[in-house]
Amino acid sequence: MNKIHQGLIIEAKYLPVTDKRPSRVKATCKRDATTTFTATVSWDHGIDNGTGQHDGNYRAAAEQVIEKMDAFFPHFKFRIHSHGTNQPDLHIYILEAVKDEPEEPPAEYWDALDYQEAEELAEGGGQ
Repeated sequence: MNKIHQGLIIEAKYLPVTDKRPSRVKATCKRDATTTFTATVSWDHGIDNGTGQHDGNYRAAAEQVIEKMDAFFPHFKFRIHSHGTNQPDLHIYILEAVKDEPEEPPAEYWDALDYQEAEELAEGGGQ
């Protein structure tokens, strides 16, 4: 796998309770002018194990955005590289992308005498 820093960020912000919805966190990653990934999670008061820090709620929303991005980009896996905040209700996650390298077929694949034998080896057969 090769690391590639993409410079993508996720902004996760607190949304207070309304008449119709409980408190929640909304995370957003804008890829370009037409593609935006979002996730909203309900506030979980138990997620941070009584530490008084609520980073876990923001991170949970960011991780849901990452799941959507991983599904959208099949050859990359995204993960949080770093995290920071300069406002109490806004957290920023900087992402890195790891490119999935295709697996090299076994040597027997290349030594196969015919196409059918190579296909069986590629599918895990012929052992």
